[in-house]
Amino acid sequence: MTNAFRINLKKPADVAAVVPYLLGFHPHDQLAILALHSGRILFAAATPVPFSADAADDAASIAIRIAAHDPDRVILIGYGPDEPIATAVNHTQEAFNALGVAVLATLRVHDSRIWHLGCDAPVCQTDGVPFDSSTTAVAAHATFLGLAPADNIDTFAARLAPITGPDREAMRKALIAAHQHLADIATGTEEEIEARFQGLAEDLIDETLTTYQQDHHFPDDRAALLLALLTDPQTSDVAIPTVEGDELDVRIWTDLTRRADDPHVAAPATLLALAAMQNGNGLLARLAIERAQEVDPDDPLIQAMAHAIARGVDPTDIRRRLRE
Repeated sequence: MTNAFRINLKKPADVAAVVPYLLGFHPHDQLAILALHSGRILFAAATPVPFSADAADDAASIAIRIAAHDPDRVILIGYGPDEPIATAVNHTQEAFNALGVAVLATLRVHDSRIWHLGCDAPVCQTDGVPFDSSTTAVAAHATFLGLAPADNIDTFAARLAPITGPDREAMRKALIAAHQHLADIATGTEEEIEARFQGLAEDLIDETLTTYQQDHHFPDDRAALLLALLTDPQTSDVAIPTVEGDELDVRIWTDLTRRADDPHVAAPATLLALAAMQNGNGLLARLAIERAQEVDPDDPLIQAMAHAIARGVDPTDIRRRLRE
């Protein structure tokens, strides 16, 4: 979500404060990495600490994935107590140095204090300095934009939780009706049916863009019809070129992923993963593709997306390959 910010980060406190907004959640017992190029943030990533017994290998793997996006500098921010944060930061700094990627700063945040790691200057006090992210310019700017990170990674993941109760029952009925409607209009040759379904999918995707842009609820019957159409791989291919990775795409496919039941969730979850990757939200991309894998682990597109996300492949490469 780096594209939502247009603000200068002048102090370490600003750097530490921006991380939750870039990740979408407040990190705890995690190492966050800001990848930069020409003074601009490319993206933020986070990994749990402590590392495994092979901490150096863990750090090398992380650094390789980040370096694949061609940052010229990185900033490491550990969120948690001195250990295991210090060990994770040290190994990760060494891994980036080995790859020729400069580590601009190493910080640690814990119990409302911030430390400059590896710094002997007087400003780098051994007991840290007070840190209140809510008083930073970053927090003020984010509040103005209406951004609110989740309290933790579990709360963030819950944003993808399937709908329940009356909403689920309404979608169940809408999906039954949608499949009946598609059966009713499936007349003519296979080519004619395919063209009709693809045209309908294109119209529905256009409707989603207009509806969600106006912050309106996409009707259950229209959502169900789109989800039913996307179960056909050839029809779902229509949606891929429309996913540009902006916040609107993320909102659309998050909502449709939550409203889909298991037989219909693979396609919207995969499209959400694609949108999130392009949006710089690697965690959401991983959660979305895992949701797709739960119901269709053998699908070639889902496998390719999962592999790309795990390796940190550049989103533009993913889009190019999907179009080929």
